[in-house]
Amino acid sequence: MSDTFRPVLRPELIQAPQPDGSLTLCDPVTDCLLSLPASQTGLLELLEGELTSSDVERVAGPGASASLRAMALLGLLLGTCERERRRLLEVAAGGPAASASLPFALLQGTRVDPARAPGAGAFPLGPLSPAERAALEARLGSAALVQVPLVDPRDLDVQGSYLAEPAQLEPAEEPLAWQLFPLSLLPTANALVVADRGWSEHFPADSAEGGDVVEEFDRWRPLLRAAARRSRLRRGPVQLPGGLPVLSLSLRETLPLLIQRVDSAPGDAWGALAAARGALLAFARAAGEVPLGPRLGARLQAGYEALLVEEAPPGGEGARSALRLAAERVSSCEPLALACRSPRSSPTPAASQALRRLLRQRLHGAPYEEDGVLSVSFAREALALALLEREASRRASAAGEAEFGPAHLGAAGAALLPLLDAPARSEALRELGAELDPLLLDFAPGGSAPSGPLI
Repeated sequence: MSDTFRPVLRPELIQAPQPDGSLTLCDPVTDCLLSLPASQTGLLELLEGELTSSDVERVAGPGASASLRAMALLGLLLGTCERERRRLLEVAAGGPAASASLPFALLQGTRVDPARAPGAGAFPLGPLSPAERAALEARLGSAALVQVPLVDPRDLDVQGSYLAEPAQLEPAEEPLAWQLFPLSLLPTANALVVADRGWSEHFPADSAEGGDVVEEFDRWRPLLRAAARRSRLRRGPVQLPGGLPVLSLSLRETLPLLIQRVDSAPGDAWGALAAARGALLAFARAAGEVPLGPRLGARLQAGYEALLVEEAPPGGEGARSALRLAAERVSSCEPLALACRSPRSSPTPAASQALRRLLRQRLHGAPYEEDGVLSVSFAREALALALLEREASRRASAAGEAEFGPAHLGAAGAALLPLLDAPARSEALRELGAELDPLLLDFAPGGSAPSGPLI
């Protein structure tokens, strides 16, 4: 830590004492919460600019430096994360209209054939406006909509909606989310994150051959703007492997580097996922080592870039195989895997490339802000690969084929991924508990957890 940084707690923070003697700090700008144990609440009395950051551990006792680092990475100290906080305040002041006017963030090569009908799978239709819900119920009957509670009641519609049975609707009757299918939208403070998370059975073909959304975006732009106006801005903190929290904006700004690692990784989708794991661990290490002080976000970005350059490319056959076995072990506890018990077969070259394209899209559009824990987001993608291989193998075996191809993979994705991605599934992923972090930590390149102070 820098000897010249003299930490001062932001005066606008809400301090909430807890019955057990701990204290919760709440930042109304970033929606960040940080809990200090009873043994460290005295640290707050020291944060008046009198001590340097290197004095804190000596005066406040063991664990104080880790808590101070967490406060800095969340912008709870004056002079830290100022750029990120200004951005959040600007977007919040403008309301939904400002959020809807943000630039789009989508990967080059995002391909969706606009001529494809959405189909009639059990994919999410919500949040629905009251008018859309009334129109659907009038057209299909109230029993046609299955309601699944969403995580955050501040969403426009507190129920996620699914079609119980296949249905054909006229274009004028289609809900907005159906018109957007299969694209997902996640509004953040810097951009409207757009991704194709593989919910359509046509993903393998469309992602390779369909029209390029980047080039043919006029059809999608007004729909995505309309969806952004009815969506809540995602801005919460994200807990890194080892427990250190960061602002989600800090993580989002590094995702292009993560995608570059995935794209350059050799081998199949598991090799690419192993590379992504190494890149995420490097980010956790950078957060644990960045010197505290002003321009913290820029320093974190620079430190992360330096780690990615100086470290050997993560992955390798050992890391790839260990990650795949770990995901298999976790997926055996996943209810969605119970129907996928056929012996595993290998993908055709075309299916293998489709899996890699799917992985980069899902990592780009993952709801890190909603999950709140990076290992939960990562485990979802590892589970997705494991489940897709199982289900595609089952479908290939039923057809008497030795390998699974793009058609088997597309059908498996349409059946499994919307259910795995449903907001209600986040809690089920968390319930896997200790099985999640090992996916990032036990088989890390070099075999060790990220360095630096952890909470």
